[in-house]
Amino acid sequence: MNRSGKNHPSETSGTTVQTEIERVLRRYREEGRWDLAVLYTSDGMQMARDGCFGEIGEAPLLEIAFMLKTSVHTLGASSGPWELTLRPGTGSRFVFFFFETRDDMFILAVVTQGKKRIRRALLKLKKTLLNLM
Repeated sequence: MNRSGKNHPSETSGTTVQTEIERVLRRYREEGRWDLAVLYTSDGMQMARDGCFGEIGEAPLLEIAFMLKTSVHTLGASSGPWELTLRPGTGSRFVFFFFETRDDMFILAVVTQGKKRIRRALLKLKKTLLNLM
């Protein structure tokens, strides 16, 4: 059961939590919110992904996410969700969204183009993820 007392999707439909998370990530990508979204656990394991890494590659994205995780801890950020955005001047935007559940900290790394509005989608996604975990 999840925190709301409802059955986990994996307990009722035979799907895994990873499959459900990837379904939600895909829905937002198809809405045009982002090109790539990767959910990492605090120890660097990829929990879910939707989209194509393209020219950045998987290893650099993970490396940047964990470098920023260290910065979040250095700033004393123990609560909230935290969001850090990098704009490398290529037209891409890299958004790293840090949030905690009861058991772990998660990092959602999102790659998007231009000035797409994604904040509301990130907050809705966080709520959905908390219900799934």
